[in-house]
Amino acid sequence: MRKTEINWPETIAALKKSWNIVRGIVSRNIGLKCLSILMALFLWSYVITTNPNITRNKMVSDIGMYVTGQSMLTSRNLALVTDVASELDDISARVTVPQSSFGLVTDANVRAEVDLTGIRTTGRHMVNLKGTSVYGDVVQLWPEFIEVEVEELVQRYVPVNVHLSGEDADSYWYSKRMNPTQVTVSGPASLVQTVASADITLDVSDITSSYARAEQFTLHTSKGEDITAPLTCSTSSIMVYLDVYPAKTVPITDDMDVILTGSVPTGFEITSVEASPSTVVIAADSSLLDTIDSLSFSKIDVSHRTSSFTRTVNLSSLSGLKYVSTNQISVSVTISEIDTTRKFDDVPVAFVNGSEGLKANVETDSISVVVTGPYTQVDAMTKDSIIATVDLTGLEAGEYDLPVYVTVEGLPGISCTAVPADITVNLK
Repeated sequence: MRKTEINWPETIAALKKSWNIVRGIVSRNIGLKCLSILMALFLWSYVITTNPNITRNKMVSDIGMYVTGQSMLTSRNLALVTDVASELDDISARVTVPQSSFGLVTDANVRAEVDLTGIRTTGRHMVNLKGTSVYGDVVQLWPEFIEVEVEELVQRYVPVNVHLSGEDADSYWYSKRMNPTQVTVSGPASLVQTVASADITLDVSDITSSYARAEQFTLHTSKGEDITAPLTCSTSSIMVYLDVYPAKTVPITDDMDVILTGSVPTGFEITSVEASPSTVVIAADSSLLDTIDSLSFSKIDVSHRTSSFTRTVNLSSLSGLKYVSTNQISVSVTISEIDTTRKFDDVPVAFVNGSEGLKANVETDSISVVVTGPYTQVDAMTKDSIIATVDLTGLEAGEYDLPVYVTVEGLPGISCTAVPADITVNLK
């Protein structure tokens, strides 16, 4: 919307003066009369375009904005919390400009200034906007002011982290170095305390040799969220250095002859050896890496061991490796007791629950017993701990083939077999 303002007193005076000059000349000649009209129009145009007192108002939208006084706030240990640029994303101005420069006024040469030099304390403050223009004067701005929040200026150090991504990230090992290793972040206290790290994500898809380059970083919270607040950092980029070597995953050997020493006692055996982790990632020059199929660790002595155990051991060192994902592993050795079998001869047989007046006659009153169970229990047994019985309950005189029941006193886990399993009994 445009509105023209003309200085009418001066304009009328100029026209009267021009008219008095030409009136006497043109009043006596029709040709001169026409010429006078043309001259009047020319003079009118000339006066409007050359007289700086003839001005017009021009509305300009979406003008630029800049903030001054930031260094003054810093010297007072203050920091601006408000993002002025986002708050003032659409500023309009009314500019009074001479008619001759009317067409030159655009949003490119009209600016709004936010001056912070008057702020001396923390809290919320109202700051008036000031307008400037290369052509004419800014007589009004919309909005006229902005409310800003100011806090104490603080700083903290945060670590620099480099995260690798890309197709070759698992095929190579990258030794990372950064300079600097931390960044100083300063700004409003409430914003600075949310910063946890300065992170760089580097795509290594095409990096297969040594690398050195300055990289941009992003500030993150402890939850990994981006921080876009207006904070000041001690540097804008980080030098990242990479040493690159081929890498591969190899298993930990499970060859017991290689990783164990000594022998378990008689009656015991090693049933398994498990390493955790069972594989490791190694990196080295290709000539060495191609020759390695597995890694071993310092030997474990199993002498006198009768139960399973776990031990932390060091991987065997190998000259030339540039990287091993871990130098220590946990090894679980499972030791089990062997089941064994033993035969006892001449075990006496007892006849129980016979009727009064009956006598049992047998060809033999002893048997053999075969026992099976854990080695230590079977090895410690004696014939006296075996009980063999024949049950005569309800039997009358006559001849019978009866089973022999065998138990081991105090060792319920032992299984027993009588030989023979039945004997012939003659009851008289």
